[in-house]
Amino acid sequence: DGVIADTGRLGPALSYTDRLKLENYLESIRTVEREVENTTVGGSVSCELPDGVNDGNGIDQRIEAFSDVMALAFECDLTRVITFMAASGATGTSKDYPNYHLGITHEQAQGWQAAFIATVKWEVEKFANLVARLATKTEIDGVTPILDNSALFMSSEISHGNNHNHDEMPVLLAGGLGGAFPQGSHIQFNNEYFADLFMYIAQNMGVPLNSFGANGQGRITNL
Repeated sequence: DGVIADTGRLGPALSYTDRLKLENYLESIRTVEREVENTTVGGSVSCELPDGVNDGNGIDQRIEAFSDVMALAFECDLTRVITFMAASGATGTSKDYPNYHLGITHEQAQGWQAAFIATVKWEVEKFANLVARLATKTEIDGVTPILDNSALFMSSEISHGNNHNHDEMPVLLAGGLGGAFPQGSHIQFNNEYFADLFMYIAQNMGVPLNSFGANGQGRITNL
């Protein structure tokens, strides 16, 4: 609302093509505002529900709304880094299962394997939707997709619910990171850590690091 008057004055100075871009951008912001308003409870955004509460498709709507917010933030260059967690793992909140944390990831519920697979597939689909949004938005040149210069990292906190171990952790990377990420590749590492991957990403974003955390020693130099 604070920039509506400014955009009104700016409009006559723009070319027809730039005016269309500005109008489309403002409409996309308003669309996100409406989505966020539709996911609010008592005037504030509800990020998660108490244990045992199955909110049906509510979490779907919240993730989609926040995905739009994240895509707009990158398009506006308001931030270069975003961390997003759909819901706290300990809440048990997932799309269809109210007891996801203890019952399914800790193998205590009957038929937990099918429920686990369904939830992981749903989570990856939500991630893919964010990737698709960034693929349709362009850099300031109006040509290059923002996704080509982005690094999207998706993983879990642990690899096995009962053991709470961190070996053989699955990672999904998307985006191009300016050419640093190969497309359509499956890579298996043996003695590298998340911290080594974070170092690689940071270095390709122009952040010089000689180490990172307890384990990051720069073991990953190429993907």
